[in-house]
Amino acid sequence: MISGPSKYFTYNWYQADKSVNALADLSPEIVATGHGKPMEGREMRQQLMDLALNFADRAVPRYGRYVAEPAVTNRDGVVSLPMVPKKQGSVWALVSSVAVIALGCVYFSRQRSRKEILSLPNFS
Repeated sequence: MISGPSKYFTYNWYQADKSVNALADLSPEIVATGHGKPMEGREMRQQLMDLALNFADRAVPRYGRYVAEPAVTNRDGVVSLPMVPKKQGSVWALVSSVAVIALGCVYFSRQRSRKEILSLPNFS
């Protein structure tokens, strides 16, 4: 089964999409990628075309450092890197922490009120 490029090592998803489409346009007889077994024939070409047509959905990760903006390189190496995106999980962790603290304050406030009510003198 043909899959997209490695999510760990791809730093320019736009260029990767162009490369997969260029390969599909060549309609190769054999594909030997350097990993996995060489593939050939009609089924391979159909899988390659399917990957090219659905690259964004099948290959590009939902989030990551290079998804929205690629690294810029030249023959000397890396020119610039995009900022590391902040994880949404940290926002939810903060919201959850604040909610737990707020609920704890309400609980202990009510407990204190009950103790005060129970400690009132009984004049009956």
